[in-house]
Amino acid sequence: MDERRWEDLNIDCMVNILGRVGMESLLLDVPFVCKSCHFSTTAFIKFVVNRSKGHATALRLPPYASETDLKYVSDVCGDLKSVGFPADLVYDKSGVITELIGKWKRLEWLTLGSSYDLVKILSQISIHCKDFWGLRVSNSNIFNDEAIAIVNFLPKIKHLILRDAHIDRDALMKLLQGCTELQVLDVRDCIGFSEDDGEILKLASHITNFSCKGSREYDYDDDGFYEGGSFLFDDVVYDGYYSD
Repeated sequence: MDERRWEDLNIDCMVNILGRVGMESLLLDVPFVCKSCHFSTTAFIKFVVNRSKGHATALRLPPYASETDLKYVSDVCGDLKSVGFPADLVYDKSGVITELIGKWKRLEWLTLGSSYDLVKILSQISIHCKDFWGLRVSNSNIFNDEAIAIVNFLPKIKHLILRDAHIDRDALMKLLQGCTELQVLDVRDCIGFSEDDGEILKLASHITNFSCKGSREYDYDDDGFYEGGSFLFDDVVYDGYYSD
């Protein structure tokens, strides 16, 4: 008798099964039973989205979500206010993400695991998401283009989290001068400027919660190289989200 495989089960049947198990089993046991990563990811996303009955307002996508998964989420969850994409998705599906941003008219907060294609993503937010106020980008490279995009596309941004970034000093100066409504700016543990930079601290004095502890100027022991006053790094994909 041939052994039946979980991945051969109809996706709707799998969603029904997932809905009958407890959350602990869903998180700890199911991944070991369903060996097909994409299959279990798709089923899990459908289960979560369907359970919300289309009323979900916050969602973080797993790293292995497919383009079909992303489009399913955008079609069913049109009222999302907060959405998060890990680095793998940003790097592999940035074009799809840029396209789908237009469907989330109520989006207020975006978490990205990478700064890849950040300018294109922010341009869509400026067009479609009029209530947007918060951005977190993990392990990012923030230079002139990215800083100008944040200032031009998100002029009313209130919370900006760029911890552990490679951020050029001039880029940070642009952010401080251009984002006049910032209430929270977290640039702790960054490379590219000093936490004791007096000019930066003065420009940031109007921000209620400004954090730059642990940030330091670039040196040649860091990854990448310095050329013509700018830091040049290879694109690096970081898996998962930044968390305090």
